[in-house]
Amino acid sequence: GCIIEQSSHLCTCPVLPYDPITREFRVRAGMQFWEDTFKKYTDASNYMSLCRDFRVDKGYSFGFVSNGITCILDFASPIMKRSQYTETILKYITPHFDQALRRIFLQNSTKIILTPREREILKWISSGKQNWDISVILSISIETIKFHVKNIYKKLGATNRVEAVAMAIQNNLIRLETCNIQAFVKESARS
Repeated sequence: GCIIEQSSHLCTCPVLPYDPITREFRVRAGMQFWEDTFKKYTDASNYMSLCRDFRVDKGYSFGFVSNGITCILDFASPIMKRSQYTETILKYITPHFDQALRRIFLQNSTKIILTPREREILKWISSGKQNWDISVILSISIETIKFHVKNIYKKLGATNRVEAVAMAIQNNLIRLETCNIQAFVKESARS
């Protein structure tokens, strides 16, 4: 399933205010394993009972916030268990789902403009380089790199390197062919 919300107002579905997943995303974005979240919100037992009735009480959710819009992606199965393997795969594919859904539902997006330095830093990020490596390559301070990375995240609506690269590829700011995907995935998995 997917929920896209504008600002902090969810759609008018009467069940959503009781959904522990949605409530938790109002506190923090990122990945949630449902069993953990359900334990945290003990006042939502009726909602969780309804989930069990429909066999959607086991799964993961990922929340992304970009430009005041939240997108929540749910992955459920009656037999889903917590797994590092599943979490790693979902960590890498969900930014692409998020961007695809934003393109579908939010057609009137504005063009993203990065400075030449931001493009250069993004290119190094997409090849798996960390901030320190980039600062050495470009002969500038690590604080300057962090400043530019923060601006890149802001302009792309990203919260991490994986999202930034996925969004940059989707917005034709960098070409997939120029990315060193193996090095990028290896470095991103370490951070």
